Amino acid sequence: MHINRESIGVVWFKRDLRLHDHAPLHIALKENKKVLLIYVFENILAKDPHYSQRHFNFIKQSLIDLNKSLEVLDTKVFITQGDLLKVLSIQ
Repeated sequence: MHINRESIGVVWFKRDLRLHDHAPLHIALKENKKVLLIYVFENILAKDPHYSQRHFNFIKQSLIDLNKSLEVLDTKVFITQGDLLKVLSIQ
């Protein structure tokens, strides 16, 4: 059965946690009426010895700042934790 669904662009913030000069964000906004902004605290990174609590604190603060900047547009980054493929799976 085919279900008609509205098209939505998805911008996955991973390392580039900024709005200015963010090419995927600009493309998504240009090509879609609706855009989902998402950040996933990936479980695999929590186990990575190259990431410390300091890294995670920096990411958290960057996301807070990003969402403050987005308030004027009445939107925000959806923040979740898990395995990326499971988070993005459509059921």
